[in-house]
Amino acid sequence: MLWRYDPTRNVIIGVRDPLKVLELYLSAGLLMPVERFLSAQKEWIARLPKAENCRLEELIEKAAQLRQFESIHGEGAAIDLGHSFMKKMLWHHERKSILPEYLLENAERANHQ
Repeated sequence: MLWRYDPTRNVIIGVRDPLKVLELYLSAGLLMPVERFLSAQKEWIARLPKAENCRLEELIEKAAQLRQFESIHGEGAAIDLGHSFMKKMLWHHERKSILPEYLLENAERANHQ
């Protein structure tokens, strides 16, 4: 079974290419759902084909870079508010709060620096 982390409901949902979903989250600067997925899916990660290990290692490295940035600027600071995925998330957030406000505040502050 394949997995995707849904940060709005904190559940795992099946998808065709879960690494692509994680790459999307990271490209938008959404570190928390990626870290939660990676820590919760150790068995799934262990079963990854060798060909996917390189992608996973790149994801882990990118996540470490974002974590370093957030350790300086605050949780959520790595979120790219201009990213197309984040624009969709923010559209939904306006209708029903799905992200803690402090994350968005840190992202806004960091995006303006």
